[in-house]
Amino acid sequence: MSRKKVNIPKEIFEHLYIDEYKSPATIAKLYKCTRMTVQAGMRELGIPFRSQSLAGMKYRKFDFSGNLIKKVYLIGFRLGDLNIYQTNSKSDLIVARCNTTSLAQMKLIDKLFSKYGTMTISEGNYSSSINCYLSTSFSFLLTNKKKVPEWIERDIQTVIAFIAGYLDAGGTFQINQGRGRFV
Repeated sequence: MSRKKVNIPKEIFEHLYIDEYKSPATIAKLYKCTRMTVQAGMRELGIPFRSQSLAGMKYRKFDFSGNLIKKVYLIGFRLGDLNIYQTNSKSDLIVARCNTTSLAQMKLIDKLFSKYGTMTISEGNYSSSINCYLSTSFSFLLTNKKKVPEWIERDIQTVIAFIAGYLDAGGTFQINQGRGRFV
């Protein structure tokens, strides 16, 4: 017995699967057919399947814009106040995490990351934790070095962006033992 064939134009298929991020099973329900029929149609039309990690993704993520100044700002912010990790080496998920008592800090993190992925907030008695679920386009934040990367130091605009991110994360200028310090 042959499989039922559903005639879905490629543009509509791409809109449902890529733009709206619907699964083959969801598309199958819309067209009253099986998931396997939808997958066969995708193969026939040359629509690439999502990786296993992306297919099982609970929250939709969007790639980083690539803007150099924003990237450097985020590196500064990360060194100042974010815990960044990848769930495993094959995962398409990077998590940016922060624990804070400051509502202003929560709003800033929301402004920085909400357009790129889903965020969850856990409120405690004294502080709140915020988790941002990001794509691997944010892998530049994974470095755990406490030193400013040399390439940032070569240009005044990137230096300023780094300092702005670091200060926004809670960095301070202070006088300690008669010396000015940037902490």
